[in-house]
Amino acid sequence: MRQISVYILILFLLSVFSVPVFTQTSSTSRYFQNISVDVGSRLDLNPKLNEAKTELARNLFNGVNSIFNSDDMQVDPELQRARQDYSPALMGLKNQTDTAIRVIRGDGGELTEDNLHLLKYIDTQLESDTQGSVKINKQKLQVYISEETDKLKKELKPLIDSAREREVSNPSQAVKYYQMTYPIYDALNKVVLLQHVVDPNRNHAVIREELIQNITRASGELQMSYREVTQKVAKLERNNVPIKDESDNVVKTLAAAIAHQLSIQRPNPPSGKVQIDLFTFEDNYSIPSPISYELAEALMNELPDWKFDPLNQRGFQRIPMKINGEIWMTDDDQIDFRVTLNKGDTGDQMGSAYVSTTQGKMRGMQIIPANLKQTRSHLAVFEDKLPIQEALTTNSLVVDLATDQGLTWHPTNKVKQ
Repeated sequence: MRQISVYILILFLLSVFSVPVFTQTSSTSRYFQNISVDVGSRLDLNPKLNEAKTELARNLFNGVNSIFNSDDMQVDPELQRARQDYSPALMGLKNQTDTAIRVIRGDGGELTEDNLHLLKYIDTQLESDTQGSVKINKQKLQVYISEETDKLKKELKPLIDSAREREVSNPSQAVKYYQMTYPIYDALNKVVLLQHVVDPNRNHAVIREELIQNITRASGELQMSYREVTQKVAKLERNNVPIKDESDNVVKTLAAAIAHQLSIQRPNPPSGKVQIDLFTFEDNYSIPSPISYELAEALMNELPDWKFDPLNQRGFQRIPMKINGEIWMTDDDQIDFRVTLNKGDTGDQMGSAYVSTTQGKMRGMQIIPANLKQTRSHLAVFEDKLPIQEALTTNSLVVDLATDQGLTWHPTNKVKQ
């Protein structure tokens, strides 16, 4: 009998000091995704809670991004276009998610009170010395969404009014006012996307239809939709602004157009360094286009007063500003370049550019990565199989690894002293 009692005691101790296990429970009406943490000792609790926060931040972005992941995109041109229009908002949300994860890990970055940062809406509950849970408080997030929507619409109104007043008398000035609305629309679209994550159980087909209506038609006090503004700019530039000859150097021309829009929104050069990430092909965040390097170099030349981090000399320090870009091809012979300027330490969007040209004017330049299909399959494997990484310490090394196959991967290796 005594021997049996000893065995029971051993089994009890093993259960208390067991290997950490994450259990993902279903969403409740109050929270977005409750991630429970079960650890063996109080000393392990905070690191495991940080890992859970990191997973939650990733899942929020993946939940937004999954709205557009549908077989319907392959056959629905309007849905493809909507995904393209929302790409700057998704890119900004991804930057903010990455920033939140860095802060959780203690790997740099900071949070401000003026913009959305995921950590502001994460509730951590300690249920016991060895158990806790992490979740996003949807009520807090909903309050932010409502307040931010009102604020952004108020910022849009005077710019749109000024642009409309000048469409006939001064079309080039009207174009500038319209282009100043781009980053505000991007921020508003990000809030719209988050609105749908607040209620993740809704049918994605219904959500996609609502997102299409939001991007194409203005509603309520919003005078013009994002699509209407970009169409108006295209019409004014075509009818009233001389189009540059793209036959000499199309990449330089595109870079000049992007630089012009960023300069309108940021008349004074950023005080610190700016890093240009390679322009990716459509929404494949890790697959650069073959013209990416050339376009990045041309953009740096078009903004001579900006302090750029050299493309081939990237260090490990955090960059105050970062430029991201996506290149989209449409079935109607159009190529769209969507660019955002983000704060490097918070992910906040500070500028946005939208430039289009025709595939014919690119004179046969290769836009699509040759191994796009193969690289997509490789990325899917990594996304599905990579474990949650350990929390980084201040003596960690962040490594950028690029290959000649179009794949850029950002592994993290801990450096032990």
